[in-house]
Amino acid sequence: MTAMAMAGVELAVDAGRLVGADALFDIRPRQFRRLLLTFEDSIQGHIPEILGDDEEERVDTLVRLLRGTSEEDLSTLIGDLQTALTRLQRERRRAVTRTERSRRSRTGYSDVSRIKLSL
Repeated sequence: MTAMAMAGVELAVDAGRLVGADALFDIRPRQFRRLLLTFEDSIQGHIPEILGDDEEERVDTLVRLLRGTSEEDLSTLIGDLQTALTRLQRERRRAVTRTERSRRSRTGYSDVSRIKLSL
């Protein structure tokens, strides 16, 4: 028997038997979301490889995960994904802008120094 505890969740697995995840436990969506967010740092930047090694495997994984989802829920998810990608792009632009400002302040360079005065 192997036991594992993390983030207030205990899980016992009998390594001597092949047990499917469905037979092992039934986790509610909110609990599953909290579990995923516990691994947030490990997941970030690795979603494509988590889903699969190539496009076919990633698509297959997504189909398996989305199977049984209603058309309405799929439309909502697509909209949410678009919103999330827009937010991520905005965050990245802000981070680049902050980095550029920080670099300029360290080097003493500013946009004002590029202004050409003509007399």
